[in-house]
Amino acid sequence: MTSATDDVRLARPSASPGKPPADGMVWIPGGTFTMGSDRHYPEVLLANSHDAARTASILAILIGVMVLNLLAMLYARRLMGGVTAMVLQVLGAVLGVLQIALAVEMILRAWRQLGVLNG
Repeated sequence: MTSATDDVRLARPSASPGKPPADGMVWIPGGTFTMGSDRHYPEVLLANSHDAARTASILAILIGVMVLNLLAMLYARRLMGGVTAMVLQVLGAVLGVLQIALAVEMILRAWRQLGVLNG
């Protein structure tokens, strides 16, 4: 197994701009590279989709969310006019519980996929 330092040395940069800034560091030649991978987490890397239909659906969802945000900002005063503080507190509590439940579900699903939990 080679370390990152060995891999960089194998690349043999044509010219370094000088001494590295600290011990254990090396200069890496400039260039382009791809960051991330579809192979490991394809469900997370939605924006890096090679499927035109999938990219279009992601774009449609994004535009829909943006339009809903704009409408909420434009009509917030009318929507919130009759709402009391108590209603907002209850709504905040309900949304908080839902957010926690969603987070727990996502964690459990990830653990199942990793084989930490069975079932």
